[in-house]
Amino acid sequence: MFWGNVRTVCTKGGIRFNCPVRTGMVRIGHVSVPWQSGIQRSSYINKGKHLILGDLALGGGTIIEILKGAVLETGNNVWIHDNAKIFCYESVAIKDNFLSAWDLLITDTNFHHYVNNGRIFKLTTPVVIGENCWFGNKVSINKGVKIPPNTVVASNSLVNKDFSNMTNIVLGGMPARVLSEKCQSLGGKNIIKYDHKIYEYMHSHGLEYVCVDDVDFLKEVDIRQYMNN
Repeated sequence: MFWGNVRTVCTKGGIRFNCPVRTGMVRIGHVSVPWQSGIQRSSYINKGKHLILGDLALGGGTIIEILKGAVLETGNNVWIHDNAKIFCYESVAIKDNFLSAWDLLITDTNFHHYVNNGRIFKLTTPVVIGENCWFGNKVSINKGVKIPPNTVVASNSLVNKDFSNMTNIVLGGMPARVLSEKCQSLGGKNIIKYDHKIYEYMHSHGLEYVCVDDVDFLKEVDIRQYMNN
């Protein structure tokens, strides 16, 4: 389960697999890209419950903290690159087919109370990231955020509100706003395979873009087998 330099500060919490278990399906602290080889060690602090629903890979330099009574859920085909920080003080759910670049921050807490217009608000609110999402590098997800399925979040974005009434969107900015409402994830477990095939097709034909309904493109790449897989 742990790769490389991983510090397990506390493992008093539970780890539950709601899926068939096999060797190598969970990797924490695995350096995912060669040029990140000098990153710091990972820390896994589990005083609550970690519910694992399938393959999970977390890069080197990752910090995971699950407080007592809190639940972190990670779906199938979750791949998070190096230097991620996940702070679960109540509930964080990352659904199937999630891909994130490096320096991701997910937190369901403000860490400290503060007074806002004479009121002190609840410290924690659950976070949910839907299926088939793709995040760029240095994305921050704050407490109470709900990301709908098939969402792309641009690099250097701060998401601080609920977008669950939408789907197939691109988010970006600080704070994040909707940049497009016609997005669809092609990723999942086949992301590397489809990336290579699409690149080869477009490069060989000198194209800047291609329509997914183009007959020749579909015949050569068969893109629909990768959509939301």
